[in-house]
Amino acid sequence: MFCSSEGLSQPSGLCHSAHYCTGGAVSPTPLKHKVEAPGLSGNDICPPGFFCPRGTGSPMPCLPGSYSSAPGLASEDQCQPCPPGHYCSNPGLSHVPEAELCDAGYICLGGSAVPSPSDGTHGYRCPPGFHCPSGAHSEQPCEPGTFSPLPGADTCLPCPGGTYCQNVATVEPTTCPKGHYCPGGTPSALPCPEGTLNLREGALSPRACQPCPAGRYCPGEGNGQTEGPCSAGYYCEGGASSPTPQRNSAFPLNGPCPRGHYCPQGTLYPVPCPMGTTRRSPGGTSEGSCRPCPAGSFCPGLGLSSPISSCVAGSECPWDLRTSSPMAVLCPQGHFCQPGSAWPVLCHQGEYQPSLGSDSCLLCPPGFHCPHPGTRMPRLCPAHAYCPAGTWSPLPCPPGTFTPQDASGLQEEGDCSVCPPGNYCSLHSAEELEIRLVAVKAQASGPGRPQALTGDNAGSS
Repeated sequence: MFCSSEGLSQPSGLCHSAHYCTGGAVSPTPLKHKVEAPGLSGNDICPPGFFCPRGTGSPMPCLPGSYSSAPGLASEDQCQPCPPGHYCSNPGLSHVPEAELCDAGYICLGGSAVPSPSDGTHGYRCPPGFHCPSGAHSEQPCEPGTFSPLPGADTCLPCPGGTYCQNVATVEPTTCPKGHYCPGGTPSALPCPEGTLNLREGALSPRACQPCPAGRYCPGEGNGQTEGPCSAGYYCEGGASSPTPQRNSAFPLNGPCPRGHYCPQGTLYPVPCPMGTTRRSPGGTSEGSCRPCPAGSFCPGLGLSSPISSCVAGSECPWDLRTSSPMAVLCPQGHFCQPGSAWPVLCHQGEYQPSLGSDSCLLCPPGFHCPHPGTRMPRLCPAHAYCPAGTWSPLPCPPGTFTPQDASGLQEEGDCSVCPPGNYCSLHSAEELEIRLVAVKAQASGPGRPQALTGDNAGSS
């Protein structure tokens, strides 16, 4: 109230809004009017952080979630909302710097009285796929190569190895597809180069890209499987990107089938022309590509590109020398016969010989195993194991690694896939246990060659 003149029997009226009158006021709009009396503090314009309706005896503070930096507020709705990114927990706030930053992981839209609003009006929790640092008033999307799977994140996580995060605001990473590899934090899957392939998903590094196997080709980038067999007349030693490959430093035998040999479609190795025949030019496609040894010449070996020599003067050399050569009996497949041999000798374990009349055996190629003495053709290394060159018993992939059921022909331990994050890999599957038992039994018997052949071995001899 205010009393504007002397001799009044009652107050003149209510003080005006935007002012307060604690007692002894002489004006409805007092300004810095001090009153020296017990319990009275004076009369003045409404201070910052407060509002004063008409007839106010004591200023009323702006409520939590709001503030006022200017004096003279007449009503509560003139208090301003706490600025975005901040919260105002105390009543009567008059300076914005006094408002503290909202918590990380939350968005403060304005007018918040708490550091972590979630009512949707004054703020909310940071959504998945975004990150919200302290004092955020709008969420920031995760950049490509990062993700955020849960609400309330203040930072984004790098995409784990074996996955990729292609888009902004990624919530869940995408598994790296076959034919590709994905290092940690990558925004896109990286394709394996041409001439290579990767048969499994979730690869971490370029080591997962293996050369295209012998007899097959892998064109272009990003191969998850081979395209098909190489063309007849060509030999694909490995890493071929075309059905008619060209040689390179890694695979010098790629290219047209060598002279003295023929190469059926998808062959694993050049097949030598039989005894009594030759092949002068490269590119033979079948045994019919090998021509009979010319009359008057001598062709006693395999894989000849030209006759060894002319026949002895005064003797008759028939067209087909396989029945009249000085070699009494051809050495059988799976064996080798050195000069002066009375009997053929079985190829050792880890070796093979597919041809007749050989004086040595071939080392079992990488990705294959030759389990028995006298092996004629190498066997593809089974799943859950790897086979370096010369393997006779497949070596199980070690604990902490795995291979898909359809992944066979691994050549080294590094080809075994690393157990992906969130999983464990032990030798508990039936396939791996079977491989382990075969290896243990075979190694217990020793690497020596058996004295006699039984079962399949007898058949192969």
